[in-house]
Amino acid sequence: MPHIEIQSFPRELTDEQKTALAGAMTAVLQEHLNSSDSAVSIALKYVPQENWKSTVWDTQIAPQMDQLIKKPGYQL
Repeated sequence: MPHIEIQSFPRELTDEQKTALAGAMTAVLQEHLNSSDSAVSIALKYVPQENWKSTVWDTQIAPQMDQLIKKPGYQL
């Protein structure tokens, strides 16, 4: 039962873009984790750019750098 939480700034997506993103992410999970469509859940949360470091980088990215399967190409 994979769950993906995407945190992003600053661009908000239209409903159509959200649907396309969810479809693409679901297809990847189906291919690589053998998940069924009904088992996948995806959240999209917008984080203001000025809050990115304190809300995401300091709490979720930097402390878990060794667990990331794709590391960011930037440092804060």
